[in-house]
Amino acid sequence: MSFLLTLQDEASDLIQGIIQNDYNFNWGSINVRDQAFIKYPSAWIIFTDEAGEQTIDQPVANAYDNVVLMEISIKTKLDETNTDPRFTNRNELYKALEDIKKAFKDGLGSANDTNYVGFEIVDSEGKDIFTPSHAVMRWSIHYSQDRTNPDTIGCT
Repeated sequence: MSFLLTLQDEASDLIQGIIQNDYNFNWGSINVRDQAFIKYPSAWIIFTDEAGEQTIDQPVANAYDNVVLMEISIKTKLDETNTDPRFTNRNELYKALEDIKKAFKDGLGSANDTNYVGFEIVDSEGKDIFTPSHAVMRWSIHYSQDRTNPDTIGCT
């Protein structure tokens, strides 16, 4: 299995483990795009940029030292009709962000380091005022990959 898929699965498992007893919500769907099947709040996890972190001063023997940017798009459900729903779900989005920060407190198990980078509120791409806003969280994931077997953590 691809190492990035391993990281994605770990992030998905952490989010799916969020239950309302300890958090703000019972989380619904992870990486489901079909609106008919989404349970809210939902998350979509993607990796957008990977870069090597090797330096001449500190090369990692037999391993690639990498950092990848992980984005988690969060959507919440509207519970009421509103003339401009873009702002109706802000409180739910902020609570959802808190849930994920809490769930990620110990980072991803296969990563060397998991750092919160930030978030932004995104309105509908078509500027449709009837589509609620969603949040995009960004995480910087640092990890090592074996040079001869890149789907393996660290060096062998």
